Amino acid sequence: MAFVYIENEDKSLTAEDAIYGKINVSYPFSEIVLTKEMQRLSGISQNGFSQLEFKELEQNDRLSHSVGSFYVMSLFLKRLEEILKNYNIELSKDDKDIALCSMLLHDIGHGPFSHSLELVTNYSHEKRTTDILLGDTEVNRVITRLFGKQKVKKIASFIAEINDKDEIGKDSFTKLLNNLVSYQLDADRIDYLLRDSHYVGIASAIDLKRIISNLNVVVNNNQEYELLIDRRGLASIENVLLQRYQMYRDVYLSPISVLGDSIFEKIIERYRNSTVLHSIPVSPSFKMLVSDPRVSNLSDFLKMKDEDFKKSFKILADNNLDLIMAYLCDFNNIDDYILIKNDISIDKIKILNEQIEQLEFNNRQNKDISKRLKNIEKIIYEEEQPIEEFDDVKFQNLVEKIIIGEKDIDSNVNPNTIRFVLKIGTEYKFKDLSFVPNKKTRNN
Repeated sequence: MAFVYIENEDKSLTAEDAIYGKINVSYPFSEIVLTKEMQRLSGISQNGFSQLEFKELEQNDRLSHSVGSFYVMSLFLKRLEEILKNYNIELSKDDKDIALCSMLLHDIGHGPFSHSLELVTNYSHEKRTTDILLGDTEVNRVITRLFGKQKVKKIASFIAEINDKDEIGKDSFTKLLNNLVSYQLDADRIDYLLRDSHYVGIASAIDLKRIISNLNVVVNNNQEYELLIDRRGLASIENVLLQRYQMYRDVYLSPISVLGDSIFEKIIERYRNSTVLHSIPVSPSFKMLVSDPRVSNLSDFLKMKDEDFKKSFKILADNNLDLIMAYLCDFNNIDDYILIKNDISIDKIKILNEQIEQLEFNNRQNKDISKRLKNIEKIIYEEEQPIEEFDDVKFQNLVEKIIIGEKDIDSNVNPNTIRFVLKIGTEYKFKDLSFVPNKKTRNN
């Protein structure tokens, strides 16, 4: 399900979440969620091309994950406060605000298809997050107004580990909180494992309550605070590690997911190197990624959503100018690749190469016959003389059949229509033809 929420009178938000039920996002964090940069994440899929194999993942968006991670972090912090009371230490409001904001904003730099896009742009979402948080954006202005300018940089440093020259004392537990944001057992990881397994239908053995109840803090030899898990919670941690391994093996790095990433790269590369395809009306976001793979203009990047690319894939899949591009963009064809994944042999590779060569040949033939049919069209419509002599043998080899006449919706036959059905599966149609001899040739 998409991220659904209601705004309350106290300016908080109540979100309906597929994993935790109702999540309350208190003010001022609710104001961050409502910024356009955060709301954009509802149109960014959490799992990229894994959705080709697991259709339910289409409902799994980055905004829901961000709010879910925020919720898990709030549970961690509540437990941490209880533990620190034993040391007569109070967790400061500043520390809690930084940790919660970091978790809420940690994925704001993701683009369409999440990690899949990073393979094309060669620019990490962590760096993009820093660009967004420190740039001329609504979310930057909101955080600055709510928490102060220095907090913005500190939040960015938690997420992307940028250099922050401001010294922070040990009493602020910077390392301790950072581990809750990004570590082997952090709020981000707990949420995405619970969330992703839910949508793919894999039963999760992760017991969040048990993990939190067994969370503890110890002071090491350097007088620094470190997180640890009591022995009673050892099985819970093993379940997290085991499920992470299984999700990478069966979902994130499944053959279809990896092939989807590879095909995405090939589509962008082929479009970039083509001159014919540039006449096809794909989305501005698609064209931007082709012309500037890093998408260096931040405002252009923030306009990008999954749907822009899905629409472009469909348009390119229906094109007749480049059949290989049409084949690549029809992601239903991914099964053709999967058929050979368990039997990669020389023979299989030869067959695949032959299929590709045939597709290239058909593409060239299609362009050739289209050119010749346009020549015929000129002769018929504009009554011009042929530009070149037509090769009748070649025509017969390329045309499956010619259909004269066409029925309308009332089953009336229009005799002034000719449709050429080509052997490569495409059609070419002339409409509203009138077979009246030209005055110049009527007496011939």
